[in-house]
Amino acid sequence: MKSLTYFVVIFLVISCIAAIGIGKNTSIAQTNFQKEITISKTFLESKTVEKDSFIELLVEGTNNHIFIPGKPMLPSHSETLTLPFGAKISNIECEVQNIETMVLSKKIYPAPQRIIIDAIASSSKPIMDEAVYNSNELFPENWFSYDVSVGLDDNNEHKTLLTINTYPVRYNPMTNTGEYAKNISLKIEYNYPGSDPFPETSTYDLVIIAPPEFTSDLKRLVDHKNNIGVKTVIKTTDEIYSQYDGVDKPEQIKYFIKYTLETWGVKYVLLVGGLKNLIWANPREHTNYGVKGWHVPVRYSNLVDSESGYISDLYYADIYKKDDNNESVFDNWDSNSDGTIAYHKGTSMKNDILDLSPDVCLGRLPCRNNNEVKNVVDKIINYESSLADPSWF
Repeated sequence: MKSLTYFVVIFLVISCIAAIGIGKNTSIAQTNFQKEITISKTFLESKTVEKDSFIELLVEGTNNHIFIPGKPMLPSHSETLTLPFGAKISNIECEVQNIETMVLSKKIYPAPQRIIIDAIASSSKPIMDEAVYNSNELFPENWFSYDVSVGLDDNNEHKTLLTINTYPVRYNPMTNTGEYAKNISLKIEYNYPGSDPFPETSTYDLVIIAPPEFTSDLKRLVDHKNNIGVKTVIKTTDEIYSQYDGVDKPEQIKYFIKYTLETWGVKYVLLVGGLKNLIWANPREHTNYGVKGWHVPVRYSNLVDSESGYISDLYYADIYKKDDNNESVFDNWDSNSDGTIAYHKGTSMKNDILDLSPDVCLGRLPCRNNNEVKNVVDKIINYESSLADPSWF
């Protein structure tokens, strides 16, 4: 590593201020609570690392990089703020001070392309996004960006999650120069109604979802959990299908989970049921799901062209998202409403925008039959009821 060699010219403009309104509806009702948060970042010494025929920039005070394949891999700082569930971000103002300019000796290293793990890369040479590297515009466009999601915080509480990315360096690839800001401050304004849809006290802590044929063996687990203070209830898939609507069976289960959060105050969901048979069961009879071959259905994503997608139980845990009006709403993983779940094909404008932050702690016991259910229930009860054998340590 060596010190960055560049000429520094301090701009006459000491600071610049940009304000961004978030959401289509930024009006604040009189009954809403209004809050303001200010965060300030200081970025100090810059250094470079030689990397092939490029350089990589390192800035003290950052903890991340812009990582978009083919685009300049510039340093950034990312942090997530936890706001009350239902909070609406109304405005973000960015104030940038002590801006300097830097002249670089080589191009900034482009972020690597994504490849399939088992594939053999045809070339290890970095690939530049020509639209960016031949541009006379600064990259990134702004000094910061943001992302708003809805999910659980570290204390397992429902929150609005605001992720702020600040960019101390903005790069002009055509002139091979950059603007370097040593101080960036953000003023974040938000409002929230002061309440959320979740009950103050829980009727149940844990809900188990399983097919009817597993309920007899699972009753011992339900009784055990209740005896140790974890309020537990079991709901069969057949009961869910008869009581809850949805475009398919996985969505019916997801709507039931939403109900348990808002009515029972459930904290944990356990799915019990895997593929019915490793030989004859069809794991995926539809682009969006596997149902017939599964004791408890699975949701499939639909990702890049070269891959067929993946099973994702995160679908069942990711209940809420922020919509275009900044409201917390049910997330069906089909934001473009084309009927294809979790559609993502490269840089297509049709891609589904997913929240991806879990709103409940969820797991699955992929049991194939009653013997496996009995065995795993025995192990759970034994583990939670007795001390470990000292030899294990």
